[in-house]
Amino acid sequence: MSEIIICEDSEKIRNRLQISVEKHLQENNYIMSLGLVTPKPLEVLEHIGKNDAKRIYFLDVELGADINGIELAKKIREVDSEGVIIFVTAYSKYASLTYKYKLNVWDYIEKETIAYTAKKVCECLDTLHEKTLQKSDEAAKILTVISRNREYHLKHEDILYFTYDSEYREVTVHLRSRQKLGFNGKMDDLEKIGSNFYRTNRATIVNKDHIKSIDGRKGLLHLLGDEKCDISVRKLKVLRDERKAME
Repeated sequence: MSEIIICEDSEKIRNRLQISVEKHLQENNYIMSLGLVTPKPLEVLEHIGKNDAKRIYFLDVELGADINGIELAKKIREVDSEGVIIFVTAYSKYASLTYKYKLNVWDYIEKETIAYTAKKVCECLDTLHEKTLQKSDEAAKILTVISRNREYHLKHEDILYFTYDSEYREVTVHLRSRQKLGFNGKMDDLEKIGSNFYRTNRATIVNKDHIKSIDGRKGLLHLLGDEKCDISVRKLKVLRDERKAME
């Protein structure tokens, strides 16, 4: 869950942002929470020092405090290199300073009206939510295996098929690069890692995206890279029916 922190010295803007963000999170059921709303930069630094969390910062540049938003961002970066920083400012001239100090700022929201500022803050949250979903989806398409005491992170698209050796009780993953990696795994689990993986028999799981042709007479699937794997009669019928339905 991402924690949202708002540091804004204008009470009117601060209150409007708090109400708008809380309402937006509730309406959209985002996995985010409003952790702190304050006009005081030191409260921000104290808060983030208490625990580690994924954070989204909306920082006013002109804070009317001992330090401004740029200086606050510099201090935040000392303890939170991954946090998303968004400046809320009426002064676009400060943008160049963020590059000078290498603050890795995600966006700028110009203060035109209070309603406009609140709207843009919520739009930022929408975009960040979508990016989180995309990252989750990408992470779900990575298979991690340990082969010969080395960890490999394999993209689903690079996997041709899996085979199981009952004698050695080992799974082998066959890759598009022609590399083969043996590892401890369960075929029942592997056939569930993605909808494009299909159990062709007890000892084989194929990536359907890499099937070039089907030889029903011989019970073979021809894959990319001139690879072949067996398929049972029952599984062949199911696969053919599925492919016809998609035509």
